Amino acid sequence: MPSETEAQIITSWHKNAEPWCSAVRNKDIASRRDVTDTAILNAVKSLQPTSLIDIGCGEGWLIRALTANVERLLGVDAVEELTALAHQAGGGDFLAMDYDAIAQGGIAAKFDVAVCNFSLLGYDSVNRLIRSIPSLLNVNGHLVIQTLHPKESSHSQSYVDGWRDGSWHGFG
Repeated sequence: MPSETEAQIITSWHKNAEPWCSAVRNKDIASRRDVTDTAILNAVKSLQPTSLIDIGCGEGWLIRALTANVERLLGVDAVEELTALAHQAGGGDFLAMDYDAIAQGGIAAKFDVAVCNFSLLGYDSVNRLIRSIPSLLNVNGHLVIQTLHPKESSHSQSYVDGWRDGSWHGFG
C-alpha cells in the first residue's frame, strides 16, 4: 500500500498527465534533452535486450524510442492517464499497474531488462518492487535504474547513501 506521500505524488500525476506528456513530447525539459534521455537509451542498448519492461513508463517515450532495437516492450505505470496516452502513441504494450501489484506477481512474463527511469517514488513500495525484480528477469537479466545523484539532489542534506524524499516543487 502506498504511503501518504506516495499517494499524493500519484494523485499529482493523475492531474498532470497531459502537461507532462506535452513537456516530454515537445522536449521542453533541458536535462532530458541534453543528458538523461540519451544516457538511459545508451545503457539499455548496450545490453542488447530482446525484451524489456519499463516500470514507471509515464507517457511511453522510452518504449517508442526502443522499438527498432527491442522485440518485446512493455510499459507499466500506476497512472492510467499516462498509460492511455502511451497506448495512443503506440510502440509497445502498456498496462496501468502500481508497484505493489507488480511486486505481488501481477506480471507473469520475464524480460531481459527491467528499467526504472526516474520512476522510484516511495521507500517501502520501492523496496518491495526491487525485491521482486528477479521474478521479472530472464536468466542473466538486468535492472537499469536512472535517478538523481545524491550530490545533486541533497541540497542541504549531508552527502551520504540512503533514501531521500523528493519534490517537484518549482518544476514548471
